[in-house]
Amino acid sequence: MEPGYKKIRIQPTLTKGMTEVSAAYESIYGTIVSAWSCREGKICVDVQIPVNTTAVIQLPEKEAEFTVGSGRYHYEYKTDTNLKFEKYSLESTLGELVAEELGRSMFEEMMPGMLEDPLIQFALSMTISDLLVQDAQAKPMYLAVIDALNAANSKL
Repeated sequence: MEPGYKKIRIQPTLTKGMTEVSAAYESIYGTIVSAWSCREGKICVDVQIPVNTTAVIQLPEKEAEFTVGSGRYHYEYKTDTNLKFEKYSLESTLGELVAEELGRSMFEEMMPGMLEDPLIQFALSMTISDLLVQDAQAKPMYLAVIDALNAANSKL
């Protein structure tokens, strides 16, 4: 924000698949540190601002920004954000879903005979999004299988 890092901006950006980030930079005034984590329903942000420096801080999921002087700062607050990358999505193929025993059994329960249909071989390589173009009414079924597989996967 000002030449020589006299005034800096700290604005962590939450990104799916990244639950923790830490960075440090050696400025002419000293080390600038910004670290954050988002897990288990909590966001934690730690900032270190060197002497003779100010920082404008914009915390994730907060609207207000504020200015601080040199020092170490810790912010912690609750969140509903989940940054864990889920293995299964609408971009997964039907083959990926039925490769799992849970997915196969759920399809057999919700649509008996579906996996025995000779044409299923053509659908196994298609994404769920592609299959929904053919049959949008099946979306609740696919989402139920995806959610169950992701829930089972998160317990591993």
